[in-house]
Amino acid sequence: MMMRVRSVGPRVAAYALLGRDEQLLIRDNGEAGCSLPGTAVRDGDHIEAALCRAIAQQLNVTPSAADFCTVVEHDITLDGHGPATEIAFLFDVTLVDQHTDYDMWPPPFRWSTGHDLTTLQPLAIRTLWRRGQLSVATPWHAWTPSTRS
Repeated sequence: MMMRVRSVGPRVAAYALLGRDEQLLIRDNGEAGCSLPGTAVRDGDHIEAALCRAIAQQLNVTPSAADFCTVVEHDITLDGHGPATEIAFLFDVTLVDQHTDYDMWPPPFRWSTGHDLTTLQPLAIRTLWRRGQLSVATPWHAWTPSTRS
């Protein structure tokens, strides 16, 4: 008897683009590469509010603004659920005190080095970042279907 894994989706997530001198703030995921600070958005939650709450909890700082940047639709694999689609909202986040020297972030967060962005996950966001296409000029990046079994 073949067991089918029910696909859920789409999952909604919000990610922060926090930058400084050509560097992005990243979450170091070890062997799995790196990702942007952010969160999955729960049903019924407001996307921007979920991101601001996650930034406050993850980084111990208060965002003063989260300006919409773009949306990226892409494939993901959810543990226990199989393949799904994620709708990733990216925001340019401004912190309350921009004059504070933010050199010390709680682990696993840190400023990126040139090499880090070659391992940025998800792949769709990394590809668009490298092409310079993560901007309000192109607010929607549609999912390109992959082969699913």
